Amino acid sequence: MIFNIEAFTHKGAVREANQDVILVHDKVQNDGTYSNIIEGATRSFVADGVGGHPFGDIAAGLLLRELNEKFVINENPEREKLSGICHQINQQIIRFGEDHPQYEGMATTLSGIIFYDNCYRVVNAGDSRVLLLRNQKLRNLTHDQVLAAEIPNSPITSYFGGTMNALDLLISSGKDLIMDADIFLVSSDGIFKALTCSQIEKILSNSKSLHEKADFIFYKAIQNGASDNISCIFIEVNQNQNNA
Repeated sequence: MIFNIEAFTHKGAVREANQDVILVHDKVQNDGTYSNIIEGATRSFVADGVGGHPFGDIAAGLLLRELNEKFVINENPEREKLSGICHQINQQIIRFGEDHPQYEGMATTLSGIIFYDNCYRVVNAGDSRVLLLRNQKLRNLTHDQVLAAEIPNSPITSYFGGTMNALDLLISSGKDLIMDADIFLVSSDGIFKALTCSQIEKILSNSKSLHEKADFIFYKAIQNGASDNISCIFIEVNQNQNNA
């Protein structure tokens, strides 16, 4: 399986700093763009520092660096082991805050997808999202873990850090097969404050290259005011490397 991957993470048009961090394959970054073609197993994650908590970017970076180190790319993402690694990292984040009082209370969301053996597994805690565009229709593979979904900026109910009982990690069954031309999207919630799902669906469904689609989504988000940090990872499935 071949994956054409484009990504960006940016502070947006209003915020002074970026509290988003992305992990694409084996690279962790909190600014700029990413572009690559990956053959075989891979993974992509977005961690979004929780608003209202200090040093969310520190929590997000710590989470993804530890996840990158502890979870091997080619390893089968067995549910119990993946959950155990995530809960272990959650404890590390909390202990780091206890050992460094200036960081106490820092927290972050996590959303991501792992590809293996022509299947995928989705991981989610918080209100970042994983979506799939198939046959020009965009659908959510996660749901926002928030207090009241109908209220904008509703407090999240699951996250890494903060307290030991704050993490309610959701891991998909991983039974869905990957199809040629699928486009997966892993995104922080900021992009959906600037663009609607129907707008994103329309852009991803056009005939332009994935690089051009990603660039245009970034441009439109900034043009629309991007009041929050914006991070998106786009993963396009291509069975034929010559067309990637």
